[in-house]
Amino acid sequence: MVDAVAVAGHVAIAAAGGIAPLVELVRSGSADAKDSAARALGNLACANDDNQVAIAAAGGIAPLVEVVRSGSDRAKASAVGALANLAYYNPDNQVAIAAAGAIAPLVALTRSGGQGAEDAEAALTNLAYNNVDNQVLIAEAKGDIKTLVVLARSGSSAAAKNAAARFLARRRLVIVRKCVDGKVPAELDPAIAACLARRGFS
Repeated sequence: MVDAVAVAGHVAIAAAGGIAPLVELVRSGSADAKDSAARALGNLACANDDNQVAIAAAGGIAPLVEVVRSGSDRAKASAVGALANLAYYNPDNQVAIAAAGAIAPLVALTRSGGQGAEDAEAALTNLAYNNVDNQVLIAEAKGDIKTLVVLARSGSSAAAKNAAARFLARRRLVIVRKCVDGKVPAELDPAIAACLARRGFS
């Protein structure tokens, strides 16, 4: 929960032009500067729709993703927290963060169990919220075939169906294309089950 004093401070910092220099520090500062600037951007984005938009408009997403990919452990954790806050209930930022290549390094960080792993899971949750395309990308990055099957059967997105097809039936894209309103025709269920069985899933 962000208190009223903090919210007022976040508004004042943005109004004073503080976002652009923080983005520049994330892009080209020292390791410590990247950590501090990423943490500051995350705080500014927390529960503040205007700042979420302003940080994205200032070009803040790509350098934050780059820090998650190749920064110090501490800076990665700060950048992950910033991305989680930027994606929170913000569909445009969800798309932009995924397009910047954040999903694979976030998934890798969740698997590492290291600093920032829990925040990385939160970031993925925020990226996936009401966004089927991101759900597919996350499932692909995790190799989560079961989730892709669910998305193929219930998702309205062509991306979900095509991703599931790539994982389940590379030579039988027709399986997913024949889905109607996200539902697999009964006669195709055995084919999907066979694809899963070949990959060790029941």
